[in-house]
Amino acid sequence: MTLFIDHVVITVNDINLSIDFYANILGMELNEFTSTSDNIRRKSLKFGK
Repeated sequence: MTLFIDHVVITVNDINLSIDFYANILGMELNEFTSTSDNIRRKSLKFGK
């Protein structure tokens, strides 16, 4: 059996500083998308497969 975490939500004060840390320091992949529920541009970070 394979276990994995699907997603974690973290509320931050400075989204750009947080993205810089997670993407450039930890090596996570930035993904930007438009939410289908409210048509707002959102950002997510991916690590692993």
